[in-house]
Order: sequence, then structure tokens, then C-alpha cells
Amino acid sequence: MKRTIENSILYLAVLAAALFTFAAQASFASAASTGVVTMTFDDGNPSQYENAVPIMKAGGQTATFYVNSGWLGSSEWYMTWEQIANLHNSGFEIAAHTLTHAELPPLTQAQINTEINQDYLNFVARGITPINFAVPFGAYDNKTTASVARKYNSLRGFHNQGLNVWPYNKYILYVRYITNQTSLDQVKAWVDEAVVQDAWLILVFHEILPLVDPTDDYSWEIAKFQAFIDYLNGKGVKAKTIHEVLSAYTNLTVNPSFENVLTGWRTDNASVVTLDTVNRGSYPSPRNSIKMAGGAIAGHLFSEKIPVSFGTTYGLRAYTDSQGLTAGEVGFFIDEYDEAGNWISGKWLGGFTNQNVVDKSFQYTPTSGAVATAAVQVYMTAGSSGSVYIDNVELFAKSQLPPPPPTPTPPPPSPTPPPPTPTPPPPTPTPPPPTPTPPPPDNDDDDGDDDDRRRPWTDGKTFTPPATDDDDDDGDDSDSDDDDHKSPTTDRRTFTPPTTIGEIIRRSTSWWKGM
Repeated sequence: MKRTIENSILYLAVLAAALFTFAAQASFASAASTGVVTMTFDDGNPSQYENAVPIMKAGGQTATFYVNSGWLGSSEWYMTWEQIANLHNSGFEIAAHTLTHAELPPLTQAQINTEINQDYLNFVARGITPINFAVPFGAYDNKTTASVARKYNSLRGFHNQGLNVWPYNKYILYVRYITNQTSLDQVKAWVDEAVVQDAWLILVFHEILPLVDPTDDYSWEIAKFQAFIDYLNGKGVKAKTIHEVLSAYTNLTVNPSFENVLTGWRTDNASVVTLDTVNRGSYPSPRNSIKMAGGAIAGHLFSEKIPVSFGTTYGLRAYTDSQGLTAGEVGFFIDEYDEAGNWISGKWLGGFTNQNVVDKSFQYTPTSGAVATAAVQVYMTAGSSGSVYIDNVELFAKSQLPPPPPTPTPPPPSPTPPPPTPTPPPPTPTPPPPTPTPPPPDNDDDDGDDDDRRRPWTDGKTFTPPATDDDDDDGDDSDSDDDDHKSPTTDRRTFTPPTTIGEIIRRSTSWWKGM
């Protein structure tokens, strides 16, 4: 009997340790490689409110609704303003999708302004302030992007297929869209892919219906949607809105949008780097931006020194409008300094030579434990011509696992007086940051330009998607842009979860009965 009790106690101890280890491993996996999933719904169809929303509410999930305000309440095909208000008050994000679902690139600038600005005003008049935007038909160009950026924090397309890699390009958000040909297993595989790669998956839904007409491309069945929500909850994945994801990080730069002139910034060439005040910047304060104009001598813009920590990954993101750049290069460095303020190194992040409107985003990790502070440097090379506008320059830390607690050490048996403090040598003069010498210009998409993702348009009425482009800049070269609106082909990966608690308990039951 005594041996039986001892064996039982031993087994319970082993079981408790196993459960603790499993929980710790699950927690670590969740923190180390979580991924992000966002559900978005386009066009304000009533089936979204009637069928998808109750399922999401019951499952504790949320979503972003891209709505055309000019269509609300106009017919049975669109939600009412009361329904939109209910969504907003329930915690769902209401985002903008133009006034009348117009294809923007063929329009005049005045028409684009009406589609964007009147749409915004309609929402604000009803107590809703949209922050994010999706272009109809996935159609945009430099003119469109610049107009959207002055009013909204992000641009979500439709034909940019793939995952979003941190720290994200806000004005080219990649998606996976759902058609009547998209299987539940396919959507599950996309979620698993995002979890494994710690990336951001944005799904685009339209109609959610009991039965799907085979000719209705952009619709999905209620049963599939319910099963998908169950799958998210089974994996412990809590969907986030576009706003939640993009507002999750704290900017560390001073005066990032230059609304306080050049406070927190300096330049070594005032003829190249000047303050522009005619609304060429980006959300949330587009009035002021930095204009970099080409000349015979290089010009640099430097931020204040920002405290950084070795082992932490940081994101650098800046809005750039290089439509007027005709020659030369503009790019970004991080200058590193030690605790005394001495310059240690300059780390080149990337440059661009093309004419484009887009966020530039980069990852940065301090190169050693000696780095105490870092400064953002924007450069324009000597001999450049034309102009580039820079705005909303942000540096922010990515979340990381806390370090393990230090192992306690016993104090020494008797205190030893410290040696006398030596007289420090005179401080070393701080050298100025070197003139950057980046590699030759690279016009492909390896620098994040995504310039070949511009969506062409032809006669002003029909949007023509581009040919297949397998390079989605998300690290998944097997992706297909699938611009003919067929269900995209992806690299399906099988995700094998760790041993479950249920398996441990089943084994324990078998062992106990065998005693």
C-alpha cells in the first residue's frame, strides 16, 4: 500500500511537471511566433450584418468593414446607416471605400477628392471617423495613393496577394481574398502560414450566404464561415482590426510629421533639405513634410538620438513621395552611438531611385551591446535632380520575450573595499556621421518599393489586372497574384501541434487502471 501511494505521488508529480512544461512551451510558442489575422468585409452588403456578424460576436471575434457611404440605405443590396452605427458601437471597425465604389485612377484629381473626402465627411457627420481605406477593384496609382495618404492611415488593395511582413508597408497592404471557389482548408492553411511565419494575414470577404450561386464569385457559405471562426478559436487566434494592428506600436521619434517645423531634426545642407508646408505629407498631419531637392552636394536629415536596447528589433517606417525624382537616390541609415555619445557605425537600411508613392519600412537591430542610442538618417546623393517628399518618420520597437530572471548568487563572505577610481582620460571627440555610400541602385522589388505592383487601367471603365507576379515580397515565392479573380494558389503547409493535455490524461488513466 505504501509503495502504491509513493508511486501515485511520483506519478502526480511527473504529470504536474509535464503539464507545466506543456503550458510553458505553448506560451513561448504563442509569444515567439503568433502571427496576426484580420478579417475585412467590402461594400457593405446586408448579408455581412445578418449572417457574419452574429457568428463573429458569438465567437468573440472582430473585423474591419470597408463601406461605401454613398450606397448605404439606397437599396436592399446595402446596409443601412443604423446597421453601420450598430457595428461601430459593437466594436467593429468602420473603414472607408470611396463614396460610390468608383475606380479611382481614371478620374480627375477633383473627382478623386470628392470620392475620398465626401465619403469621409458622411461618416464623420454620423459620429464615425474612419482611419483606414481600401481602393475599389484594387486599382490605384501614384496619384491615388498620394490622395489616400493625405486622409487615411493605410491603403488596402485587392490584387496584392500575400502576407504582410512586419513592420508593414501601410500603403500597400497585401490580402488573401475569398471567392466561391475558396475552400475552408485553403483558408485554414493561410492562417497556419501566418502563424508559422509570424506574419499578418488580411482576408477579404464579400457576401456571406446560406447557399452560394456558382456565378457569384465573391460569396462564401455561412457554414464555411462558422467553421472558420471555430477554427480560429480552436487555435487561440483572436482576429484584430486594421486599426488595432497598425496602432500597436509606440513611435520613438520626436516630431515625426514635422508639424513642429524641424524640432528634433537637423540637416547638414539647408539647400537640399527644406520644410514643405503645402499638404504633400501623409496622415495624420499631411500639411508639413520634408522636401529633399537634388543638387551637386549630398544632403542629409538627422533625427535626435533615440535610446535603443541590444537584442530588441525595431521597425523604421516613413512615407515617401518620389514622383518628382528624376536622377540620384534617396535612402535611410541608422547611426549608432555609445553611452558617451560617440558615433559607432552607420547601418544602411535601403534606398530608392524610382518614382513612387509608398511607405518605406525596414527592420533594424542594434549591432552590439555597446550601442546605447540610434538616430535616423535620410540622405539624398550628390548629383541628384528632382525632388522627394518625406513624412511621418517613425522608429518603434517590436515586442519580444522578457529575459529569464538572473540566477541569484550569494554575497561574498566579507566586503572588499573597491579600488580607487582612476582618473578618466579626456573624452574622444565625436566624429560626424560619414557620408553614406550605399550600393548601386536596385530597381527591383528587393528594396520594398513594390513599384511593379501599380495597377494599370485602360479605357477608364474596365480595370485590367496585371499578369501573374510570383514575387509577393512576403517570402513566399509560390504565391500567385491570381489577377483573373480565381482562387489563388498557395504553398499549403501542414501545421502539427504539440502533444496535448488530453493525450497526457488519457495515458494517465490507462496507467492508473493497470496498477
